[in-house]
Amino acid sequence: MVNIVIIGFGNIGKRHLEACIKNKSVKRIYIIEKYISQIKNINFNKINKEILVLNKIQKLDDSIYLTIIATDSLNRYTTTINFLRANHSKYILFEKFLFNNLNHYNYINSLLKNKKIKANVNCNRRISQ
Repeated sequence: MVNIVIIGFGNIGKRHLEACIKNKSVKRIYIIEKYISQIKNINFNKINKEILVLNKIQKLDDSIYLTIIATDSLNRYTTTINFLRANHSKYILFEKFLFNNLNHYNYINSLLKNKKIKANVNCNRRISQ
């Protein structure tokens, strides 16, 4: 059983939650979203998983298997650094366009290598258009 973190709960974050709910190996899902209004329409009572909603990045007690960072590109660099300062994840999935600055790419790349975290970028829509 694995623990998953979803940072950013817009449309893409919600789709990832749907997939995580269906996955039998997922034990606990952390949703980190600073705008609580994004979460208010979700009925967590019907979900057969433990879901914890946080409004800021903080130290999580559990080991994290997968972190999905689905924020906008303006916040993604700072969000990634703040999460990795407090936590470790075996894998990270970045959604969409990564960063707005080449130095950000280089720094995050070195940080991921030092922490031995495998990362992928999901940019399917940009490729298919």
